[in-house]
Amino acid sequence: MPRSKVEKRRGRPPKENKPIIIPEGLPKGKIEEVNIRDIAVEDTTYEFRVAYKVTDLVRSIKEEGLQFPVILRGKDKPYQLVSGFRRLRACRQLGMPKIKAIIREDLSKEEALRLSWVENEIKKSLTPLDKAHAIEKLKSQGKKTEEIAQVFGLSKRQIERYQQIADYPEILKKALKDEDILFKHALLLVQAHKKNPKLDLKAWVSTITSEALTAEELKKRLAKESKRAPKPKKFIEKRKGGFRLFPFALHENTPEAEKKEMEKALKTALQMLESS
Repeated sequence: MPRSKVEKRRGRPPKENKPIIIPEGLPKGKIEEVNIRDIAVEDTTYEFRVAYKVTDLVRSIKEEGLQFPVILRGKDKPYQLVSGFRRLRACRQLGMPKIKAIIREDLSKEEALRLSWVENEIKKSLTPLDKAHAIEKLKSQGKKTEEIAQVFGLSKRQIERYQQIADYPEILKKALKDEDILFKHALLLVQAHKKNPKLDLKAWVSTITSEALTAEELKKRLAKESKRAPKPKKFIEKRKGGFRLFPFALHENTPEAEKKEMEKALKTALQMLESS
C-alpha cells in the first residue's frame, strides 16, 4: 500500500521498489499481448478498491515496463477484467494500445471473485476500507455472510469487523480514502465518537493532517479531551425490579436532542410501570 500523507510528512523513507513477479498461488498460463480495446474497461465487477490512484504506477511502467500481467476472463471479446484495474488504467493513461495479460476461459464468477481477492491479498494491496467495500459490494448483490466468507476465505468475525468499517462516519471514510489518516487514527476517533457523539471529527482529521500526529499522540490528545468534556445528562436509570428517574426541567431553550432523551426516559418509565 502507498505511504499515507501522514507518513510522508513525517519523513519516513519509501519502500524499495522491487520488480514484481507472479507469486505462488496465482494462475500460471501463457502471457499474451492483448489489445486494450478488446477488454471491457468499464466493467468493475471484480474491482475492490475504493481509491485507485495510478501516478506511481504510470511512472513505474514508463521507466520499467509492465512487469505483472493483468488477468482476464472469458472466451469471447470483450474480455472481462478480473484483476489489474490499476495496471490497466495506468497503461491507458500512457496511451498504450496493448497490455500483457493471462486469459482464463474456465473461470466461473465465484472463482473470479476468489482469484481477484487472492491476488490482492498476496500482494497485500487492499486496505481494510477496500475489503469493507468488497464485502458491501457482495452484500448488495444478495450474497449472505457465509457465502462471502467462503469466497474470500474469511471467518465470520473478520467479515463483521470489515462491516464495522463500512459503517464509519463518511468524514473518516473520505479521510482514509484520501490517505489523510491511518486506520489506527480512524479506530481511535470512532471509539472516542461513540463515547462523545459531539466530538468534531472534521476538526480532528484536520489536526491529524496538519500536525502529522501519530496514533499514539492522537490517543493521548483524545484522552485529555475526554477528561475535559462534560458528562452527558442522565434522565433514567434501570434498576433491578424498577427504575429511577433523575430530576430534569423543560424550558424554551432546551435543545431538541435533550428533549428527545427526556421523552425516551418518560416512555421507558411508563412501559415499566404498565408491565409491573
